[in-house]
Formats: sequence, structure tokens, C-alpha cells
Amino acid sequence: MRYITVFLIAVFVIVGCARTVEVSYGDNIENVIIIAIDTVRANHLGFMGYYRRTSPFMDELAEKSVVFTNAYCTKSLTLPSFVCLFSGLHTIHNGIFKNCWPLDDDMHVLLEDFQDAGFETIGFAASGIMNSKYGIDKGFDYYADPLHHPQEFSLTIDLVKEKLEEVHGPMFLWIHIWEPHVPYNPDPEVLSLFADPEYNGIVDGSEESVNLFDAYTLRRIELTEADIQHAIDRYDAEIRWVDDQLRGLFDHFEQLGLIDNSLIIVLSDHGESLGDDHIFNHRRDREVELHIPLMFHFPGDLRAGRRIPALTENTDILPTVMDILNMPIPEDIDGMSLFPLITGETTEHRDKLLSVG
Repeated sequence: MRYITVFLIAVFVIVGCARTVEVSYGDNIENVIIIAIDTVRANHLGFMGYYRRTSPFMDELAEKSVVFTNAYCTKSLTLPSFVCLFSGLHTIHNGIFKNCWPLDDDMHVLLEDFQDAGFETIGFAASGIMNSKYGIDKGFDYYADPLHHPQEFSLTIDLVKEKLEEVHGPMFLWIHIWEPHVPYNPDPEVLSLFADPEYNGIVDGSEESVNLFDAYTLRRIELTEADIQHAIDRYDAEIRWVDDQLRGLFDHFEQLGLIDNSLIIVLSDHGESLGDDHIFNHRRDREVELHIPLMFHFPGDLRAGRRIPALTENTDILPTVMDILNMPIPEDIDGMSLFPLITGETTEHRDKLLSVG
């Protein structure tokens, strides 16, 4: 009986130690990496229920990550969405309602808190909408403006790889990816996986296609079902191309040891309308334009496969990271930490989403 008691005590000690290790979320995190894919509609990804293989790599990553299935941006435009992310403030508080609006010099962005905590803050923009002339580089020690508008992911990644050779301390790395933004012009080989080879309509991935989409939205022209489906095919192919490139990027992270010491967050700035209700593109703050993918990957695949249905928004992301790293969170922001949801401490979060046009 005594041996059984000793054995049970040992088991409890081992389990207790394991739990202690499990809940030490920030212990192995030296870096924060945020990969922001532009214009990804959440329900066009496999791990979010899509029937097509648009995202095999992201699906694999989701199985190793914490996925928020009801995450939303607070504005379906690129610059306003990222200002909400970086500031933790809704548009009515940060004042950025449109693309190309400059940030107020007095606005506090949470990247400044990461600077104060010793992180080297590094950003790579893929679109002129995110040019530093609008002040979006506030809080970054290094910010790479796009070489042209828009910038292909492969060019951005080459710059990222070069910069990573120079970084030797804790870093906060933000990478912006332009695809799958209009005009939906994917690699032809990838497009062949999705598109009808016999399609011969007017949607072709040129800038003229964008004009067609706008005219269709304004009900000045009609598109056939085949046209709309081909636009969707091109959009899906763009997501698949980005997914393939992400696999290569993560392989590079692996070579540098960053998978083992980084909190990696994958998200989108906003979604996209794809002919739904006679609308293409975004900027109308509709459900399909506000619903975004969001996953947190911890070192060691901590909490792998956890799916959280609570209503969350992009203002919550950086407060969550700060909470994980035991950094003080400013009280005068709209964002709320998702960390208690990740740990399972609570299932309650928001009961409404604020999006102001």
C-alpha cells in the first residue's frame, strides 16, 4: 500500500510539473512574427471549412496552432485595418477611416511598447497603401516600403531573408503579403488547378477586370455565372500560390531556428466579396469582408488544434501578445487580451463587433 501511495504521489508530481510547463506560454518566446495576408476571405481556407485545396500548408499549420474561428477586422480597408491592429484602437478612436489617410503624430501604437521591452521592430509592406509616408511605420525600427505597387510576395520574402541575417536580438517582425488582392492574377500553373480550361469570357486578371467588377457592383453591367466562377477560381488560385510560398518561408524560419522560439501569428487584414449580393472587391464592411482567418502558433505546438469560437477582433491581437509575454497592456485601448481564451480560463469575450463606415 505504501508503494502505491508513493507511486501516486510521483504521478501527481510529474503531472503537476507537466502542467506547469504547459501553461508557461511565454517562456520560450524570443520573437513575435506576424504574417498578414491581404484580402483573404476566411471561408475560402480549408481549415475554415472550404471544400477546395486552397490552403494545404496553412491547414497543416492550423492543426499545430490555436485558431480563432470568429475573428473579424474592424474595417475592410488595408490601412485602417492595420492601424487598428497596431494601435489596439477602433477607427472611431484612431481616426483612420480610409486608405491613404495619415496617422496623427500623437497616436500611440503598441509597437512602441515592444520597442521599450527590448524588441527590434521590423516591418515589410507589400503595397503603396502601406507606405511610410502615411505614418504607418510609427513604432518600427526598420520599415521596408514596397518597391512598387503592388509588390509580389517573392520580392518581399527576398528582402525578409536578407534582413533576418542582420537581426541578433529579440524581434517583432511584421510581413505584409499583397495577394490575393484584385485583379486576381495568379501563376498560370496554379490557376490550372482551379479554373475551367474552356473558359473564354471577359475576366482575365488584368486591371480591366477590376473595372468590370466595379461596374458589376454598381449594376452597370452583368456578368455571367461562368465569369463570376472564373473570378472565384482566380482568387482561389492566388490563395494557393501564397500558401505554397508560405511553406517555403516557414522552411527558412525552421533553418534559422525561429519556429522553436517565436510566437507566429497568421491573419488577414480583411476579406472579400466575390459576387455575393452583386458585389465584388471590399470596402463595404460586409460579413464576408470583415471575417478574417486568425491563428497563433506557439513554440512546441502548444495548444495544438485548439479552435476557439468566441467573437474576436483585430484590435485584440497585440494586447494578447503583450499578455502572453507578461507586458503591461495600456488601459486606454479597445483591444482585449485573448490569452484567457487560449488557456481555457474563460470562454467569454466580446458579444458585439464595432465597425464604423
